[in-house]
This record gives sequence, C-alpha cells and structure tokens, in this order.
Amino acid sequence: QDYTSIPSTFTWTATYGSLTGGAGSGSGNINETLVNGTYLPVNAVYTITPTATGCVAVGSTFTITITIYPKPVGTGTTISDISSNETFTITCQDYVTLTGCTFTWTAAYGSNITGGAGSGTGNITETLINSGVGISNVVYTIIPTANGCVGNSFQITVPIIPLVSVSLSGYVIGENTILNW
Repeated sequence: QDYTSIPSTFTWTATYGSLTGGAGSGSGNINETLVNGTYLPVNAVYTITPTATGCVAVGSTFTITITIYPKPVGTGTTISDISSNETFTITCQDYVTLTGCTFTWTAAYGSNITGGAGSGTGNITETLINSGVGISNVVYTIIPTANGCVGNSFQITVPIIPLVSVSLSGYVIGENTILNW
C-alpha cells in the first residue's frame, strides 16, 4: 500500500538548556535561530509527534538532538610596543574565547611601515620596519572561526617603534652598532 499520499503533519516540543531564541513548541517545520552564549556546546532536544489523517501518534514519537556550538568571541586590544625589524606573532588562542579557533585577517599599516603581508589566514607573524621618526600603528582586523561558527570581527593594534640612528659629529650609527668610548 502507498502511504506517501496520506496527509500528515507533526507537532513538536523542545528543551534548550542554556540556549536562547527558541519557541519551545510548534507544529510543522522547525525554523529557529538559537544562540549559545556559553563557551561550550549545548544541545537542543526536539520531541516530534507525527500525525496522519487526524490520528495522533500514527508514527511513534521520536527525538532529534542538535548540538549548537558557541560563536568565538575575540578581544580587541593594543599590545605592547614592538621594535622595528622585530618578529612578532599573534595567535587565535591569545585573543579568542574558544580553543581550536582559526582566523582570517587584514592589516592597515600606518605611515612609514613596510614589510607586511596585508592579509592572511591563521596566525599573524610579521617583521615590520618603521622608517619614520615616531611610533606608527598597525591595525589588524580579525574574523575568528571555531567549530564552523564565525564570530564578529575585532581589532588588535600593534605599535611599531622606529629604527634608531644617532648622529655624532657627522657620523651616523645604526641599529646593532657597538660603541666603545
């Protein structure tokens, strides 16, 4: 016998744990946007009761469990000054709430800054040169991802101290020069 032509619907109820944004119950398709405000995965459990031609529980009641992962949250900051020509690294784990995260990034380099990649995926490792006379900032805009969830962008500012040169009686002494008096 062909049962595909029998009119059917279903009702549902849900438990969300610490999730927010759910209706709790309904009939027909489930269409919800749930928010996980914790740092751990949380399950939404839906109990489905199918009906056909007005009969309750023609099919057995069953459950569907959906795991909702949290969005990674980044912390914007200004890090300690970095000297010109000094290699530095910014990792996801240092500035994002979730372990196992990755990120994409773009950089806006201040005046007189050279040597940067401009954008990338994963850790930021750069050795920048500030050829100016004052500190110049680099602002990295970072978009974190963890467990398939994309977080909101945040910014990390890195001040770059310029190269130092000293002029003594017409002589110029550059970086890494040893003076003996």
